[in-house]
Amino acid sequence: MNTTTHSILTWSLLALLSCLGVVRAADAAPAPVKKGDIVYRESFTEEKEFLARWKDPKGGAKITKDGLFVEQTPAQLPGDHAVTLKLPVENLRGADVYITVMAKAEGLSKKLQPWNGVKCRFLVKSAFGDPSAAMANVEDNTYAQATTPDGDFGWMKLGFATSISRNATAIDFMLGLEQVSGKVWFKDVQVKVLDVTPEPPKVAPTGPVYKGHKLSGLRGVEIRSAVSEEDLRVLAEEWNVNVVRWQIGESIYREGLETKHYDAILQHELEQLDRVIPLCRKNRLYMVITLQSLSKRLFVSPVNQEKLLSVWRMLAKRYKNEPVIWAYDIVNEPNQNTWQEGSLLWNDLVQKLCEEIRKIDPDKPLIIETDLMNIPETFATIRPVTVPGVIYSLHMYNPGFFTHNRVWDKQQTIVTYPGIIDGVKWDKQQIERNLAPVIAFQKTYGVQIFVGEFGAIRWAPGAGQWVNDCIEVFEKYGWDWTFHSYREWHGWSFEHDADPAHTAPPKERTANEKMLRGWFSKNQRPTW
Repeated sequence: MNTTTHSILTWSLLALLSCLGVVRAADAAPAPVKKGDIVYRESFTEEKEFLARWKDPKGGAKITKDGLFVEQTPAQLPGDHAVTLKLPVENLRGADVYITVMAKAEGLSKKLQPWNGVKCRFLVKSAFGDPSAAMANVEDNTYAQATTPDGDFGWMKLGFATSISRNATAIDFMLGLEQVSGKVWFKDVQVKVLDVTPEPPKVAPTGPVYKGHKLSGLRGVEIRSAVSEEDLRVLAEEWNVNVVRWQIGESIYREGLETKHYDAILQHELEQLDRVIPLCRKNRLYMVITLQSLSKRLFVSPVNQEKLLSVWRMLAKRYKNEPVIWAYDIVNEPNQNTWQEGSLLWNDLVQKLCEEIRKIDPDKPLIIETDLMNIPETFATIRPVTVPGVIYSLHMYNPGFFTHNRVWDKQQTIVTYPGIIDGVKWDKQQIERNLAPVIAFQKTYGVQIFVGEFGAIRWAPGAGQWVNDCIEVFEKYGWDWTFHSYREWHGWSFEHDADPAHTAPPKERTANEKMLRGWFSKNQRPTW
């Protein structure tokens, strides 16, 4: 019997024996997995086996000649109909896995949100909170799940890659329908190990931590490409900001690296950047530049990954001698959900990107974000690169139900911070607990942390308190940070009051603006 088959059968047998109380938990832990292992396979041909392993809370899912059949009628909306399987988590911690399934669907209703529809998803729970608690951009998500078409489709392969945190406590594998009516069939499920991240070192490094600057700290904001000279003057002279984060492409280009006329568009975006560099020099503001939407679709093909490498070679040549640009934030919110075979995983790709940039620019700090939209939990899956001058970044929007309250869903229940949000008591202690994977990574590897984005929608009750509590935690651990955002969309603006209908700032400064200015008053300013 080969190792792969043995692993699959062992999982099934141990799961059954554990349910019967025959196997103790300590005895049930399988051996660690290795690259190439098929850790789960399911054809959905036997009703008895399906019922023994999968849970169907809503009822009605069944095995047919075409595989697993799940249906949801219009009368059952709003809601989901999905079956779930609990996968053993012990030996998958630290593994990158690729999940595939064949599926077809008919009679599907319109999705309420882009992430709704046919579901093939991993729900990975963590000792430090639910990673899916973060709220992402509307075209993305922080769930580990396959991208599925709108409307009906014939048999097709759905797949996605994801990294299993070393803090993971449970994995629920979900197949079904979310917030749509219709019928869907599944067959030929497979979970394959793509890579395994090495265990972290037992002894933390000693010596000074590379920060990339000599200031007491970097405290700043994200800005939009249309920022004016007056906007920057206010930031420097009145707010005392010392760093701004600049997003190349902002959120405009949904096709990312496959955008038509990509090179011409990129040059136009860089002209906007070049317009602002002298203004930042005049106002003594460092700049962090990142590829935002123009780095999307990064994991769908090796061609796209080579395109990104060529872009960063060009950017490094263009800006290596520009002191105003303090650091390169290589990719904004990488997400391996769309990974396709033949492409590099994020840990391997970012190592290669850093190596290529260092061949051209040996000095400028390199900022690395983590998988699954750069949420705190994925600091338990990132593998440190082996080039010098690196800083690691996170984006903090937890809990998303609060920070993005009524952004995508205007009927969303209003929640208040501090308070019970999604069944969890959120306060400053919970924020610090949610950031524990980042804190552990910082201490384990002796690295600097840069919080590239964090913020809460201004009309969420307690938004200012949440931001202040986050900053207090960041400052406690010596992290640099840029608040999201300054004079971009009014919803994120702390110059505005808490009324969603007020799209212009009041004459008097808001309490939230005063709070931010208080933190910026601590800044030292860069000199050239």
